[in-house]
Amino acid sequence: VNAIDAGAVRTAMHDGFVNSVNAEAQEEYTRFHPLGFGDVADVANIAVYLLGDGGRWITGANLAVDGGAAAR
Repeated sequence: VNAIDAGAVRTAMHDGFVNSVNAEAQEEYTRFHPLGFGDVADVANIAVYLLGDGGRWITGANLAVDGGAAAR
């Protein structure tokens, strides 16, 4: 079993959250993601990789797909 630890991904729900907090909180939240917010395709691409031949020997992994947030 593998896990995909997704970071902040631009979706309607994400945009609603970002727009619900003040500017200072938005700046801090944005800084927490050094490569910026992801797109749905960023998470989908790692899922496709894991399901394909490239991921056939990967087991028990937690893959951070989070724009660098976990690296901070």
